Amino acid sequence: MHTDVKRSEAGYLIPMSLGELPFIPQRVFVVRNNAQGDERGNHAHLDEEHYLVCVAGSIEIKYEDATGKGIFILNTGDSHYQKELQWLNLRFLEHTTMLLVFADQEYNENHYIRDYEEFKQLMNKNVT
Repeated sequence: MHTDVKRSEAGYLIPMSLGELPFIPQRVFVVRNNAQGDERGNHAHLDEEHYLVCVAGSIEIKYEDATGKGIFILNTGDSHYQKELQWLNLRFLEHTTMLLVFADQEYNENHYIRDYEEFKQLMNKNVT
C-alpha cells in the first residue's frame, strides 16, 4: 500500500486506501508511547497477517522468514506486510513513534508463536 505523506506547517496527513490492503481488516490497533529503544514484537503468527504502518517516528524491524533474515527501517509513512510465519522484532527509534497495525483476524492468542525455538522448528517443517 502506498502511503503518500503530506507535510505542512499544520503537521502530517497520511491518507490510506483500505482497498489497497492485501486482506480485509478485522482488527486495527495502535502501538505508541514507547521509550526510545523499546522493543516490541518478538513473535510470529501461525495463520494471521498484519499490515504495519509507521504513522510517526521510525522503527527498526528485524525479520526472519522462509526467505531469510534482514533488517530495515520504517519511517513516517512507510509500511510492511507481515505474512504468516514471519518473526518480527520491532525497536522504536524515537519516543514519538506511533505504529498503526491492520490485522486480518480478530485477536486469538493461539495464533501467536512467542517462542523462537518453536518458530524455528515450524520453519524447518515448512521448508522440507
